[in-house]
Amino acid sequence: MPKRLIACLMVLALSMSARACVGSRPWGMGGAFVAVADDGAAVYWNPAGLIQLQDKEVQFTATLAAEGGFRYRNFLAYTEPDAGFGAGGISWIQSRTPLGGVYTDDHAFVYSYARELADDFALGLNVRYERRLKDTKDRPKASGYSVDIGALFPLGPGLQAGFLLQDVFATDIEWKDGDRVEQGVNFRPGLAWRPADNLLVAVDLYNTSRLFDEGSSLRLGGELTAGDLKIRAGADRQFDVGTVWTAGIGYGKGPWQVDYAVLTEVDDWRQVDVQQVGLTYRF
Repeated sequence: MPKRLIACLMVLALSMSARACVGSRPWGMGGAFVAVADDGAAVYWNPAGLIQLQDKEVQFTATLAAEGGFRYRNFLAYTEPDAGFGAGGISWIQSRTPLGGVYTDDHAFVYSYARELADDFALGLNVRYERRLKDTKDRPKASGYSVDIGALFPLGPGLQAGFLLQDVFATDIEWKDGDRVEQGVNFRPGLAWRPADNLLVAVDLYNTSRLFDEGSSLRLGGELTAGDLKIRAGADRQFDVGTVWTAGIGYGKGPWQVDYAVLTEVDDWRQVDVQQVGLTYRF
């Protein structure tokens, strides 16, 4: 496959909003989690949310089945509410990205930091190193660095806003065979509302620089708590291709929590596309 074609496919795949997220709980809520970000998955969704942690956490998510354009497969994070100078965490994200018959095996290693500044206003930072391996005969490699900035702040009783500037500072991903992928800034705002103690509703916009165009989406989700059980549902309205429907369930007992999520094919709620399971341990 010509290098220029491979590079174009890479740009297309990396700009896809569909299924480009981590965590069974966030995915059960349709990927609306930027203003929620109250568990270990905050290291991806909004590092500022780490200030909400009450305990140290180890979180692992595995993808049981995936079709189509789903990118992120496995996720492991360690987070703590007090790292001596603020909340912090480290994480690893493994993904396999389809590129028109070619795949890249990607590994991202992330350091996250958050600090509350004043009146519950928090800022967070991700520093990420990415290493990619192209699934072709000569197995070319690439690497790059990027930085995310997140914020979280209250708007009123039960209402919280947040945003993530993803890849606000980033080097191009340069392949050993000469291909190059430019990483653009992705601004992701969100709102989270708790109308009752056992109900959470959230909404996010993904990739506002291309609003209502290719690569952008509106995400809606909710979580209902009934004792130790959590029931979730959501939708990811992708403006260029359609809607992905999601659902999930969580069960927590003591320091342990298990989460499960399913995603459907675009505009076909009967066809399950992705299944994920997550395990969280708090101590």
